[in-house]
Amino acid sequence: MAASCLIDETSSQPTISDDDLIKLAKEELNEIPEKRAEDVNTLRKRIQKHPGLNIRTDDAYLLKFLRASAFDQDAAYTLLLKYFELKADEKNKQLFTDLRSAAVKHVVESGVVGLLPHRDKQGRRVLVLRPGKLDPSQFGPPDIFKASFMLIIKLAEDEETQIRGCVVLYDMKDMGFGQMTHISPFYAKRSVMLFQDSVPVRFKYIHVVNEPAVFDYLLALAKPFMSQQTVDKMLVHGHRLEE
Repeated sequence: MAASCLIDETSSQPTISDDDLIKLAKEELNEIPEKRAEDVNTLRKRIQKHPGLNIRTDDAYLLKFLRASAFDQDAAYTLLLKYFELKADEKNKQLFTDLRSAAVKHVVESGVVGLLPHRDKQGRRVLVLRPGKLDPSQFGPPDIFKASFMLIIKLAEDEETQIRGCVVLYDMKDMGFGQMTHISPFYAKRSVMLFQDSVPVRFKYIHVVNEPAVFDYLLALAKPFMSQQTVDKMLVHGHRLEE
């Protein structure tokens, strides 16, 4: 992926027109085309009543939160607040400073974070993380978080992905204690938040392959921050890549 196109949160109008996508959106997301404008407006009015919540309220922006929440107004509103709070939290300031493609180009080029060029059999985009490729002398968890966040937000702009969702592939090949020692509970928690109720993307599954001996330690570090729903989405395959 070219680093120059990692992120673009500019306003655009929703333009879904594919019959299969419309059907899928209705079946999985409870999205009714005739009610879409009304649903977006309901969420917009609720946001406008929230003091201090200074965010975009255009149709395209709000629609992705509704789709990520299966058009549940309360869930969409809560997701939007969590997304806003994640970015506004002073403790996370370092993670949301200098969100430019050029600032994380080295992470993408290293292969630690990226997107597969093709969709899976269900038409979902695949976000790939390869922590074993991390050279701690070159960069660390903050840069990985930034690159992951920017890719996820880019995914959230795509209407087909909003509807079909996406999957995460953790390829743990070559990961050892050299990388593990740089992952603190702080970064473990923030990383979990990226895939759990804090960004407007529907993560269908989290596949883990080639897990090393340190995987149990890594899971023990992250699991206290994981909901049962996230745990249920995690599928550990070992070296059986044909699965």
